[in-house]
Amino acid sequence: MNTIKVLLADDHPVVRGGIRFALDKDPGIQIVGEAEDGRQAVELSAALGPDIVIMDLQMPVLTGIEATRLIRKSNQPVKILMLTLHENDELLYEALQAGVNGYMLKMASVDSLRNAVRMVAAGHSIFDDKIARIVRSSRMHGGRASVDASPVRPHLTRREKQVLQLLAEGCTSQQIAQQLSISPYTVNNHRKNIMRKLNCNNATSLVMIAVEQGLLPQV
Repeated sequence: MNTIKVLLADDHPVVRGGIRFALDKDPGIQIVGEAEDGRQAVELSAALGPDIVIMDLQMPVLTGIEATRLIRKSNQPVKILMLTLHENDELLYEALQAGVNGYMLKMASVDSLRNAVRMVAAGHSIFDDKIARIVRSSRMHGGRASVDASPVRPHLTRREKQVLQLLAEGCTSQQIAQQLSISPYTVNNHRKNIMRKLNCNNATSLVMIAVEQGLLPQV
């Protein structure tokens, strides 16, 4: 099994030390560097080529969301796991739009963090179970993250749910076609039907709905 290379980005040395201590116990995870602000996170991500950046939300110079946007703009093939104290659906929505692959609370258990690192490295979108509950609650009460105010969703077929899950995990049409043994043309038709049924037109909305419907793994 390949070692997962991780870059830690947090402005608190004690927090970085705690995360390092937790992850160093896993022989399949290697900490390759530490950043103390968002700008340094962007620079070290480009220089060190980690598989995952564990990114704090609030940091000096650049926030975690701003750093994520710059990393995505540079097309670095790195996954980003946001680790934060904030249980705020507005910030979650912004983080998803910026391109994070997971969003966890800092009070998560060590086992949950290790599991999240492995799953994000494998290409999954990951959400702390508490964050998933916040998303569902926000939608039910017409919050910012909601695509529409109604918690009632049109029926999706079994195949449409499979496609939605893979889309939310960041898979391309070609990758979905290979996994489900269907043609890319059929995948695109399913995508159009899903978008129409759910009244959404972007990947962020799809991820939020997939979380709401329990289609993405939680830790």
